[in-house]
Amino acid sequence: MNQKNRFQKMLLTTGLLALAQILTACSDTTSDNIKTSGLYSNYSVTNNTGSRAGTVHCQAVFHVGGSTGTYVILNSGDSVTCNGQGMSYSKDPILNQVVYSLDVPATADGNYNIVLSRPNEGPYASSVRLPAGIQPLAPTINTNIHKGTAFNVQWVANTTSSSSMSISLSYYYQENGETVQAIAYAPTSQPESGSAWFTSSDTAGNPSATGTWPATLTLSRTNFGSMASGLNGGISASQSVNVNVNLVD
Repeated sequence: MNQKNRFQKMLLTTGLLALAQILTACSDTTSDNIKTSGLYSNYSVTNNTGSRAGTVHCQAVFHVGGSTGTYVILNSGDSVTCNGQGMSYSKDPILNQVVYSLDVPATADGNYNIVLSRPNEGPYASSVRLPAGIQPLAPTINTNIHKGTAFNVQWVANTTSSSSMSISLSYYYQENGETVQAIAYAPTSQPESGSAWFTSSDTAGNPSATGTWPATLTLSRTNFGSMASGLNGGISASQSVNVNVNLVD
């Protein structure tokens, strides 16, 4: 983790304005006359929880012109599946994102295959294995953490895998009449150690902004899979868990 990027603050009004400007520039096209070599495919698999427990969410996003280029809508016989089931197309009317997605039953071996099919071409099969679930140990839910103090995050480490861990802390507070979102990232190691630290500056925010700041601690474990030969992009699978804590004076 790059230390200079481990803590970020953003005024919500400024951030939302910048986001709106970016999104208005988003556009899409169809896959007609786009060669497979010109497609950039971004595949992800995530474990569902709550009422959707026992399923995983598969998602596919296609671009032309690189990973941040124009969104691509599949047509002319092009299709995408996850574990053999067709993925549904949707376009967000606000974000302008074109996404193919599907919930499929969780598999016993944790393996998932996303396949792009095009007429007169062999199927492009990409695969990934869902990492093990995360068992957080500390801090526990609703723990009070004093602002401006360092604290340790602990979880049951998976030392036998090549998964990568990401641990973030996000919270909001008021500053000069504006709502500020602060996000901090704790450096992690590979293989996992089961322990990571947030520094005192990560929890400081604005020292003059008093009161309790509800905060969310997010632990994510990610595996990166194998993309089909001849297909640009990446495929990943992740599990995440949130722990709600409080930053107090």
